[in-house]
Amino acid sequence: MTLQSLFWGRFTGIVMIVFGSIAALGGLFAFIIGAIPGIIQVILGVYLFKTGTEAKFAIEDNEASDKSLHRLLDNYSKYLLIQGIFTMIVFAFIALMIILSLVLGSYFFSEFHFT
Repeated sequence: MTLQSLFWGRFTGIVMIVFGSIAALGGLFAFIIGAIPGIIQVILGVYLFKTGTEAKFAIEDNEASDKSLHRLLDNYSKYLLIQGIFTMIVFAFIALMIILSLVLGSYFFSEFHFT
């Protein structure tokens, strides 16, 4: 356990929570479903912040370091799970947009007769 995981876990968590809150509020004004990425970012920020906090406990208290290490890894694994699911959703959306643009592009291209 290093002090880097303590600092960067908490710092990155706070930054993600703040910017995720701003994104969620901005998404609400655009459309309610637009708030979902911001909410996901807030949840990810909470898990990173908890990871940094548990790193602090593991460094400070040697007797409880096994419990703190377990909670640290648990929070980090939840972060990775949500981030992985979110990444797969983004990839699926990108693939859908590429397929849609190819289909619509070929349709519009076939409608115009270039002579």
